[in-house]
Amino acid sequence: MDNITHTLIGAMVGDIADRSLPADAAGLPSRTRRTVGIGLMIVGSNLPDADFLYSAITGSKLDYLLQHRGHTHTIAGALILAAAMAGGLALWLRHRRMSWSARDARYLFAIALFAPLLHIGLDFTNSYGVHPFWPLRNDWFYGDAVFIVEPLLWATATPLLFTLHTRIARGLVGLALVAGIALSFTTGLVPLPLAVALTMLVALLAGIARAGSARTSLAAGAVAWLGVTLLFFVTGAAAKTRLDGVLAAAFPQATTVDQVLTPMPVNPVCREVLAVQTEGSRYVVRKAMLSLA
Repeated sequence: MDNITHTLIGAMVGDIADRSLPADAAGLPSRTRRTVGIGLMIVGSNLPDADFLYSAITGSKLDYLLQHRGHTHTIAGALILAAAMAGGLALWLRHRRMSWSARDARYLFAIALFAPLLHIGLDFTNSYGVHPFWPLRNDWFYGDAVFIVEPLLWATATPLLFTLHTRIARGLVGLALVAGIALSFTTGLVPLPLAVALTMLVALLAGIARAGSARTSLAAGAVAWLGVTLLFFVTGAAAKTRLDGVLAAAFPQATTVDQVLTPMPVNPVCREVLAVQTEGSRYVVRKAMLSLA
């Protein structure tokens, strides 16, 4: 998943957590707790991708692909990253001579742990996949559901335009939303009706945010995020079933080893397909576009 998505979803989850779990009167000031909590969620939601610092120098492109989403995209790696963030936070608060309560510590440490796990979960939804149970189990798991740069997920973070406190943060969210809409209309990858639907989703969530409370608007954004993800998974399952039938009818002599289905952006009914098959002693890779429409 792209880092804009990780940042926007992380910020939205952090904002929801802050508003759902009230601050401790004996701990950090509420504004400081909010800033630290959302900041941890954003940093932790991107930190697993720090593996590019070493994966880019491992050799060939295949080496890079194997190393990226490697150690830092595992549960064991997430625990190490969480411990590093928690330790850095404790040192920073000590340096600032700020006292925090046990409840603050539990809340912020939970954020530090959840953020990299959320990153792994979002990455699972792509066809790139993750292997979260290394070193106990090295199998890769592939969601084959959501495009790696999905403007629909950016759109679900629209409530942040109204709930974040600083103008800079709201401006960056607005810039991402405008970029997503512009790319949908100009790249030729998104059919015009779906680009219009994306724009309408942003407008709808913005309207809910203006008319309702912060909690209501963030809940709407979270429901939209989970709903969009579920839609892609459901249509992905339908596409795999359709593909099985097509392959069996068109290539009855072949045995399917694997299927890779990657949806087009903002388009849950159209997928790029790689079908890996064997025909006797040969491996065959067939590429196609599959439309449920």
